[in-house]
Amino acid sequence: MGQNPAAKYTEEFRRETADHVIASGRPITECCKELGLNSKTVNTWVIKRRRELGAPAPRRGTPTPSSGGSRRGCASWRRGTGS
Repeated sequence: MGQNPAAKYTEEFRRETADHVIASGRPITECCKELGLNSKTVNTWVIKRRRELGAPAPRRGTPTPSSGGSRRGCASWRRGTGS
């Protein structure tokens, strides 16, 4: 059997990715397409991080605030991480 692909990411990368997705206010799937990451994997990181921060998960269908200019935010953020 092969190694779990998610195991290749450091805890720091997981935390920073989750923080970025949460702060962006954009859908996880949208950020993941730009970052080249699996949305189910990142969703797990986001849920874990929200629990750590004590923040409730947004309800389905509830609009999230969007940050100005966030359309290119996820891709430019990843380039800045050196990943």
